[in-house]
Formats: sequence, C-alpha cells, structure tokens
Amino acid sequence: WATGVRSEETFARKAMTDADVMDFVHSLLRSQPKVSATSALRTLRDAGFACEQKRFGRLFRMTQEAA
Repeated sequence: WATGVRSEETFARKAMTDADVMDFVHSLLRSQPKVSATSALRTLRDAGFACEQKRFGRLFRMTQEAA
C-alpha cells in the first residue's frame, strides 16, 4: 500500500554560493542577533534558496565568528 501512494517532494530552490549564504546570514544576524543556525536555515529556505544543512552550519559559524 505505502509503495503505491508514495510521492517524492521536490523543491524549486535556487542554489547559492558560499559568499551568497554568508551575506544572507550576515544581514539576518544584523536584524536578529540571537537567531539560531536552524532558524536561519529555515528562513533561507523559506526565501526560496537552497543550502545543505551541514554546509549551512559551517558557513553560519564562520559568519558569526567574523562578526
């Protein structure tokens, strides 16, 4: 039964460079200094952009440390 009704979710999100992700995070941190990486990733994805979770976490930390 489950095999017959299974459907794959696909998202039409735009890929971003590392610099684009870090710019996004930097502007988000200016407006929400205490935002978590998880919440920031959700905001990025809701804006129609794509970034793998592990990569985003690394870029988020790098941006936080640079600020």
